[in-house]
Amino acid sequence: MKVKDNIKLAAFAGLSVGILHGLVDITARLSVWSFEWFEFYQALLLSITAFTVGFVILGIITQIAVKLLKLKFNKGAYLSFYFSIAIIVLALFYVGVIVNRILLVEYSILSPIKLAVNILIITIMGLIFTLSLTKGRSLVNNFISFFGRKKIRTVVNELVFGVIIFIAVSLFLDIYLLNYMPIGKDNNQLMEQPNIVLVSLDAVRADHLNIYGYEANTSPNIDALAQNSIVFENAITVNVWSLLSHASMLTGKYVSNIDPEHTNQGINPGENSLSEILRNNGYNTAAFVSIGWIKAKYGFGQGFDIYNDRMDFFEYVQTFDRFSIREVIFAFFPPYKKFFDTDKERTAESTNKLAFKWLEKNKDKRFFMFLHYADAHSLYAPIEKFRKLFTNDSRTHEELQGEMEGAIKKVGYGQVDRNLVDSVIKLYDAEIYNADFELNRFINKLEELGIQDNTIVIIVADHGEEFYEHGLFKKHGSTLYQAAVNVPLIIYYPKEFEPKRVSETVGTIDIVPTILDILNIDIPEDLDGVSLLPLITNEGQYKREFIKSEIFEAPGTASKEQTAVYYGTWKLIEVEEESEALPSGLYNLRTDPNEQKNMYDVFPNKRKELQKFLYENQNGREDIK
Repeated sequence: MKVKDNIKLAAFAGLSVGILHGLVDITARLSVWSFEWFEFYQALLLSITAFTVGFVILGIITQIAVKLLKLKFNKGAYLSFYFSIAIIVLALFYVGVIVNRILLVEYSILSPIKLAVNILIITIMGLIFTLSLTKGRSLVNNFISFFGRKKIRTVVNELVFGVIIFIAVSLFLDIYLLNYMPIGKDNNQLMEQPNIVLVSLDAVRADHLNIYGYEANTSPNIDALAQNSIVFENAITVNVWSLLSHASMLTGKYVSNIDPEHTNQGINPGENSLSEILRNNGYNTAAFVSIGWIKAKYGFGQGFDIYNDRMDFFEYVQTFDRFSIREVIFAFFPPYKKFFDTDKERTAESTNKLAFKWLEKNKDKRFFMFLHYADAHSLYAPIEKFRKLFTNDSRTHEELQGEMEGAIKKVGYGQVDRNLVDSVIKLYDAEIYNADFELNRFINKLEELGIQDNTIVIIVADHGEEFYEHGLFKKHGSTLYQAAVNVPLIIYYPKEFEPKRVSETVGTIDIVPTILDILNIDIPEDLDGVSLLPLITNEGQYKREFIKSEIFEAPGTASKEQTAVYYGTWKLIEVEEESEALPSGLYNLRTDPNEQKNMYDVFPNKRKELQKFLYENQNGREDIK
């Protein structure tokens, strides 16, 4: 058989296996209803490319081996060989997935039991392959004859053609949509109203910004903007997970009221989000986000004319990929992972480029924009020019994190070298500086387009970060101490609001009612947030009595791990499953802002006074326990 014919046969075998594997991958995604449309053609494209290239390489190696060993391989022998290889490769892949990613997922790849099982699987598959080329060859030939029938061959050819057309059309459509930026509707009736821009600085804790007393120069541009803004000194996020805290921020409700059973982990279709309210009142709505945790598929896209959440052209983070070929490629070709597996988040610079493009097309219309920067979210990898402003340490966050975990195992919590912690903090501070730099570019863009004066810019964070202040180094999501829940909240609108600093405790759930109040739009009665306009203008009554923060168990469970209640200068943290490292606590934030003196058992009456708010919302409704 000629070399060219052999390679063509190998390529067709790889193409066929790739299509079959890609279709199984797509079916798996559909079965769990976890996908985005572009994953369909990309799953097929990845599988086809991987298997076709693999089989072509196999074909070349086979051709060389046949010549060197002077074997007599006719077309039938090659067909049997590639058919058997195809069956074994698919069987090995799916058995491997079931064993390694489902049955033995809790074991490491080098554990004795996992190694033994995998060796057994490979041995069995090897025996089956050998039998298929010897005693079972007639059975293999019967299968090949079946697929060689005219009708079957026609169906296969049409399937291959259809898949290729589907991939090509989807690819061109995807490229078009990635570069498409819509022009909003004309809304001249709103010309007296301001634009609204809500900027979320993911994972930025308040006390690491200069305006909140931080010594390092992390936020020179925010500090300058704050000179003409309303600065809330004690803003509290109501949850410390990016997904849940943003869901509350954009609905004005506690997570326990958005999703009492805690199964969706996002914004349910029945919720009336800020974007929906503003769009129903004539605003054009656009969002540009920088992390996969707040993608549209979690409900955040509702109410937005455009919700740009594509972190990368090839996306794999936070998607169902159990039957994808990607993990196998990563295992054998590690550089591939470094090149393609970068879609967990995107830089503020990349997000700004998209936001600027939309602004240029919609500057003459009234709009609400949700802008999200994730630079300060771990892992911290600041660009070199900003990194050098804070540290000369060349270690990466991953390396420092590894050293930290090793030190904790060796000496225990509370004994880790503070210099190691400080090295991580400096990387974090450099990331905040980067977000500050890009935010300034955004503000300058508003000025360049002539719309800054008539735009309200609200700067907030979804949660902070912890750096060993309480013997824990979990960054966020594990406790409700101030480092994790005290976030910046700044409202810039010098055209109407005199700059001031507000000391009252407020919440991120207050953003929705505040925006609606400013715009004279009716505030829904079922919100947990309250308007901050009385604090801004010194007119009317500020109606907040208390604020809460919550941490839930893992997704899909309804139990609550922790709840914090803020009432006056007091803060209560109730932990359902207490431990020595994480007890319930009562703190006076005026005298003990760093929460170092737990008075839970010292002032039982004060504790009981705050406990009455645990299952009550701001409007007097009882939260579901």
